[in-house]
Amino acid sequence: MGDNKETLEEKVRWAQREDKGMDPLDFYREYHNGLTRGQLIKEDSGLYQRLWKDKLLEHIPKGKTGGPRKNEDFCKYPLTYYRKYYGDLTQGELKMRNKKLYKALIREGLMGQIPRYHSDYVDDPKAYYKDHYAGLSIYQILPNDIEFYLHLTQNNLVEEVTGRKEDSKFRIILL
Repeated sequence: MGDNKETLEEKVRWAQREDKGMDPLDFYREYHNGLTRGQLIKEDSGLYQRLWKDKLLEHIPKGKTGGPRKNEDFCKYPLTYYRKYYGDLTQGELKMRNKKLYKALIREGLMGQIPRYHSDYVDDPKAYYKDHYAGLSIYQILPNDIEFYLHLTQNNLVEEVTGRKEDSKFRIILL
């Protein structure tokens, strides 16, 4: 029955079955085989209820779970969506802005396509600071550019680049 070629009127429902002694799982396999739980409840709620009551739903596939919902634009092509709307963000910045997209890229094995850091601040962090954040403290940089913040703090470059000492008691640790 999972082929969906029959119309709704032609489908045999649990409540209208001729053999009232038929096992609900056998009925599922004969008339609804391959349907997920969500599809089954729509097509034959009586059978779904009976399988639930008899604790047999474990034999019915759950369908796709855990991913982005159908209304998300990046469901099928997360890398294309990233490039179109977030192409200049690093992995850390993307994680803060759009966690669902970030997780979709990981799930699809595409995170290697996303830069881990801006290469221009790795090559010359002083010039990057001067061009983008001149005069700001390291803590003022954090909300705007977490990757640059991490690069400076993890490589002990804060004083060298900003000309200010970092107060270690205020250091923000990001996991």
